[in-house]
Amino acid sequence: MRSSSHYERIEDYFEQRMPEAERRALEAELRRNPALREEYEAYQAALLALDALAAEERPLSSEKKRRPLRAYLPRAAAAVFLLGLFSLFWYADNYYSDARLAGARYQLPLVDQLERSGTEAWRPEPAWLAFGRGEYRHAVELFTAPGKENGPLDWYYLGHARYQLGNYEQAMAAFEQAAAAGDAALRRKAEWSGALSALQAGREEQAIQMLQNIKAQEGHPQREEATALLEQLRSFWRRLVL
Repeated sequence: MRSSSHYERIEDYFEQRMPEAERRALEAELRRNPALREEYEAYQAALLALDALAAEERPLSSEKKRRPLRAYLPRAAAAVFLLGLFSLFWYADNYYSDARLAGARYQLPLVDQLERSGTEAWRPEPAWLAFGRGEYRHAVELFTAPGKENGPLDWYYLGHARYQLGNYEQAMAAFEQAAAAGDAALRRKAEWSGALSALQAGREEQAIQMLQNIKAQEGHPQREEATALLEQLRSFWRRLVL
């Protein structure tokens, strides 16, 4: 089992072992740190589930004093342990899976952004119009038609069309082309979309490298998001069960 950098602090908080100054500092960090907040919520959910099941085994007259989460494990019945384990898997799958983490941050660009992008002149060509109508398979066919020469924006929207179809490996390739041929603004958009595509494709290590590259760039519009996503990818709860 891997250790969590936050686990001890969260348990101390629940057990009221923290000095007041540290409690206030943790509460402030919970508001701005998504990874810490999700570990806190997972601990709370597991604790409440185990506490509720343990209450069924206690006499009605017994003192209802909550024990630390770790105190349950050596004494818990098999059913309680399995339920807790299932809860952890459910939580990780719903909040820490590659698809959930990438999907929560993915944003589909609108076709009218093409006209305002400044990267290329607006061209109402069939591939872009098909993309705008949500006809992603047809858009891919038009973008990849024999003899068609794609510009940077073509590659970028081809990447998004492939992403919508679940072809994440091919989306990565298209975003790489867009990043290589586009200006700085388009390159940064393509880098971010490519990192999310890598995560959706199950290429976690490659996605982490791409996110670290974004994090290292001063002024990158997705720098903060990349930092937060990296923290979630390294989360104790994700590593525990995935």
